[in-house]
Amino acid sequence: MHKYSKFLVSLFFIGIIFRVSAYGQQSDVTHVNATRAAIQEISLDGQWQFHPVTTNESMSVNDIDSYAERITQDTASWYTIKVPQFLNRIVWWNKISQEYEKQEDARMASFPFDAQHTQSGWYRKNLVFDNADAHSEISVDFEGVAMISRVYCNGHYVGGHLGMFGSFSCRLTPYLNWKGKNTISVYVERGAQTKDADQVISVAVTAPITKGMLSSLNAGLFGGFGNGPRGKSMGIWQPVKLKVSKVGGEIKDVFFNPSLNGHHIEFTLHNPLTSPITGTIEYSLKNTKTGQLLIKDRVASNVLLDPQADKEITVDKDGLNPKLWTPDKPELYTLEVNWLDSKGHIVDSRSEVVGYRTVTVKGEQIYLNGHPYWVRGANMPPYGYRPNDSATAYHFLQLMHDGNTQVTRSHGNPWNNLWYSAADKIGIGVSAEGVRSWALMTKAPPPPTPILEHWEKEQLETVKQYRNHPSILFYEVANEGLQGDDENPEKLAIFKNIIDKMRKLDPSRPIIQTSGDPDNQKIADIEDIHSYWGWYESSSYVNDYSKPMRGLTIGDKRPFMNEECAIPYSSIDNGKILPFYIPLYSAQPWVGDIGVSGNDTSYYQDHIQSEAKMKAEKLRYSRQKLPTAGFMLFCNATWVEHALAKPPSEWNLFPVYHAVKQAFQPVLVAWQTPQSVFYAGDRIHPKIYVVNDDANFSNLNGLKLLVKVVNQTGKILGSKKQSLGDVPYYAVKDYSFEMTIPQVKSADKEMVSAKVVLQLTDKNGREVSSNSYEVRIGSHQWAARDDKDNTKLTIAEAGCGKEILSYLNQTGMHVQKLKETSAKADIVLLGPDAKDISLQQATSSLKPNGRLIILGQGEDSHRFCQDIIVNDTAHKVSSKQQMDNFMYSNGKASGTVEKVKGEFVEMLGWDKKLPVFNGLAAMDWKWWMQGDTLPSFACNVSHKINANDNSVIPLGRFLSPHFYWGGNLKKIYESNIGYPVFAVNRDWGKLIVCDLAIKEAISYDPRAAKTLTNLIVEPIQ
Repeated sequence: MHKYSKFLVSLFFIGIIFRVSAYGQQSDVTHVNATRAAIQEISLDGQWQFHPVTTNESMSVNDIDSYAERITQDTASWYTIKVPQFLNRIVWWNKISQEYEKQEDARMASFPFDAQHTQSGWYRKNLVFDNADAHSEISVDFEGVAMISRVYCNGHYVGGHLGMFGSFSCRLTPYLNWKGKNTISVYVERGAQTKDADQVISVAVTAPITKGMLSSLNAGLFGGFGNGPRGKSMGIWQPVKLKVSKVGGEIKDVFFNPSLNGHHIEFTLHNPLTSPITGTIEYSLKNTKTGQLLIKDRVASNVLLDPQADKEITVDKDGLNPKLWTPDKPELYTLEVNWLDSKGHIVDSRSEVVGYRTVTVKGEQIYLNGHPYWVRGANMPPYGYRPNDSATAYHFLQLMHDGNTQVTRSHGNPWNNLWYSAADKIGIGVSAEGVRSWALMTKAPPPPTPILEHWEKEQLETVKQYRNHPSILFYEVANEGLQGDDENPEKLAIFKNIIDKMRKLDPSRPIIQTSGDPDNQKIADIEDIHSYWGWYESSSYVNDYSKPMRGLTIGDKRPFMNEECAIPYSSIDNGKILPFYIPLYSAQPWVGDIGVSGNDTSYYQDHIQSEAKMKAEKLRYSRQKLPTAGFMLFCNATWVEHALAKPPSEWNLFPVYHAVKQAFQPVLVAWQTPQSVFYAGDRIHPKIYVVNDDANFSNLNGLKLLVKVVNQTGKILGSKKQSLGDVPYYAVKDYSFEMTIPQVKSADKEMVSAKVVLQLTDKNGREVSSNSYEVRIGSHQWAARDDKDNTKLTIAEAGCGKEILSYLNQTGMHVQKLKETSAKADIVLLGPDAKDISLQQATSSLKPNGRLIILGQGEDSHRFCQDIIVNDTAHKVSSKQQMDNFMYSNGKASGTVEKVKGEFVEMLGWDKKLPVFNGLAAMDWKWWMQGDTLPSFACNVSHKINANDNSVIPLGRFLSPHFYWGGNLKKIYESNIGYPVFAVNRDWGKLIVCDLAIKEAISYDPRAAKTLTNLIVEPIQ
């Protein structure tokens, strides 16, 4: 070789060495101690070499195979990278943490090549087997590789996979060099190429898949929202391990199907050799925690396995007395299965951690271990962001368990063994979702047959891979997979075909067709329709969950379990609104601009906490009248601050976590009222509910209730005891109850914070449940009076009704009937029943620069201000066809008003401490209390006005909860905004139109009375 050429080659190799060592410690050869006496599983996680294929090197299958033959000597640019991980930015569901996004930025920047845009590449691992020889059987097992993979051993093709979720095993034995180096090489491809779209890349299904179809492969939730092209993932993203056993057959699969006193086990044996073999199968089960032997049994002896054939052997046992697995008490057993050769030597062994439990359905109920079971759940844990982070898995699921949300959903896609194993041990039941989210949504036709077949194949692979985990309680095929087209017979047949095959693989678990859509043909076992109460829809403060409604039931006598019952979600970095939702105006209906744009996150967090607690409690005790099987609150990944970016020791819990922990305790004692603000001295009559979902399925006897009102230091302000009697397991009982809100001296000057505490004890005095509610107490004097001398004011009223008149009589102001007055009044107050009075009649009794206040007249109030009313048809809530039946508007709009049960009205300018808001907090026009158990809302009507008119003073702004908008979002927002309360400057004085729920709330809620006081007394500018 020419000296100059040798020099260039030397520089080339020096460059490769430098590039490899610069990106982590390079180990060219990994030694594997394949001990002859043991059956081993050896992790291959860690450092692998990787060579990216440039975009102009589009490779056919023949190219790939040809390159694999020479890869052991390849001197291309190989880098050292960590396995498992994605070679792409992780995008899973939503960007709930900017801290995490920055970490992903750093991870992607740390690759010494442009990983995000690399379309394909090669992994390589060099192995030397110490102590192994031709009597060993060695295979490599991949739990998941995205999206296309082909595996080679010393240049020989040994297997591969299409799709990112199915696990697969490759036998290496025939191609191994027992005395020297062996190279495992894995070709991976992203699955989003469009070049050579007609080129066939797989025949893993009955019809060929071309490159043009790759973006339609199953991607679960990876890639974010939507069901369009999402083939972005690439890499060995799940663990890899070597399996070392002995020549003479393998235990290919084990399926453990438990009963309450025994089990049915299916063993699948495989002979990889070209000659027949015989052997014996035996197994044992031991308590994983104590090591106590439950059973040891020899299933079959002298089993003959034909060359390269499989054989299935089954065993059924009963009469055992195992400890049963439940989410509350996760008892586990280790199943050890051995395959012995004709001499009694162990040839292969397989170990599985299993649990004894049954999940069945009957009528409208789910049964766990033979007992009715109401699912107290929450999803979605942050699996997709940290799929291989053991600390995240175990700590997050432990927080769930400790917080009484003991069932969840592997939302968007299946979990892996790490997360399922954590759920097994900690005690978290799982609804295992399939591999294809939004599978057949909208009116679009189904994907091509090859994609459908691949979907089915990979779905069944994941069922088979994970079915021994006791934590899996249910299967569901897809998330919102039929949204907008749930009656399409062609699509329903596709789902039925998959469900039928899932049942054959695992008949032990109920199945949900698609989480979020009705199962119109009753194909599956459990119904599941999503709801977004308190986020995109009206909240639990006005909803009645004891009556049928979407998201609660469809009344077809099957269990109804809502797996996506939304709680508003926040950034886990700081508790603020997720940036994604700010331009959608999703949070403004609940906390206004001050809660969306301000720095005080308590407004939003308090809303999340309040809605979560009210919803969880009402849903539980409402099953007394409307049977349900449980709910999963969404999304609990946003309940733990810093859960993605910091170690668990630095995590913090947002208030919603503690609220749900109370509401979902196994035995619940709760009071029915949504009321949280009271007049001191008022007699209240909330119902008390006891819900018995005891963790031991036990009856409760001799129950006694203690209700206390305590101040912020814990001092008891008032209390009451009541005997409740017995409550059988799974029963819901309600009790009449009344108590007096204690007098608090300081309540005459300001609202006083306190807490109502409920304590439930059994006949032995043992506390079986406790609950608490944050409340505020105000006096009638505080609400009705102002710092000014109100006694000099005169009011002429008409049509106000007894509730408002009773308040007016407490103010010290001189009140008289409008039609009876002869003197001019400072205030003319027209209530809901004075719609026949004209402007001339009203102002003729008003002093110059006085106030005309119109209460609760809705659209009829426009006769006083027609010049500033806008006739504008409210914009359609959703421009997406598939959402039309999924969400509904909170109110009904005409051209000039929207009639609503408006739960929150934003005080405009509150941050400037305007006098008209004197004594009121920023969220005080929210959930006004209207008596014991009645719905809580703050306004009835929202007016469409020209708020930019110089004469108009908008005081309160209202926006109905809504689902996703499409189009010019700002214009849609402006067209939907209304004003329940506003003032107009006139030459004769000031007109105030108020459709806040004054009449309904003034007798129960001091905030309503204080608002009316301010409208009468305070300056409005």
